[in-house]
Amino acid sequence: MIKFFRKIRQRLLTENKFSKYFLYAIGEIVLVVIGILIALQINNWNENQKEIKLEQGLLKNLAQENKANQASIKQLIHTVSNCYEANYSLMELFAKDDLFLSTQNIDSLIFNSLEFDRYSPSENVLQELLSSGKLDIIQSDSLKNTLFDWTRVLKVAEERYLDCNRKLVSDLTPYLTQNYVFKDLDQYGNLNWKEPSKFKKNKQAIFDDLVYENLIDDFMYRIDRYLIELKKLETIIKQVESHTND
Repeated sequence: MIKFFRKIRQRLLTENKFSKYFLYAIGEIVLVVIGILIALQINNWNENQKEIKLEQGLLKNLAQENKANQASIKQLIHTVSNCYEANYSLMELFAKDDLFLSTQNIDSLIFNSLEFDRYSPSENVLQELLSSGKLDIIQSDSLKNTLFDWTRVLKVAEERYLDCNRKLVSDLTPYLTQNYVFKDLDQYGNLNWKEPSKFKKNKQAIFDDLVYENLIDDFMYRIDRYLIELKKLETIIKQVESHTND
């Protein structure tokens, strides 16, 4: 093809047809430019295809990670809700008579009132997206904004958990250590004691103590705030699921 164009140029120059040669040269330049543009288009198309495949792979991995987090947060919300409800039930026992209190499973209520966990979701895919700069490959602005919301709310949820845990460690546990029987509580936990403590303690007395009522009230406030953030995270997980499906 190159030899063909050279022969045409040589013939035009030999015949002194400079005007035709000039037009031919312009045409040749146009053809070269068109060829370059076509090559660029093909290259851009190939690059776009690579990015689309990479985006699809990232979305697939993100969807799998999100599905696992959806199951774990559902279980955690159930646990924390049970903790809140157990504390609410304890609040209703204050200033009740001993006969009524004797009909309640106080050990079980107190044990469940102290049971809550930290949320530790899987974030391997998300952290890779954020640290590597691959987040820009995702075309959906809504999904990217949702992922940023996840990071923000997760940080708040962690702060709420730590707040609850500080209250448990600094106030509730020391109070119950002095005023209750832990072995009787732990029959409902991993220790699974088969016999109650040999030490006799009037366990119902704590329901005539304003200090314990105040401790529970404060703890419930913190648990409620933690639960609010967990439910926000659950909503975000559902939004991520919707975006990745789209």
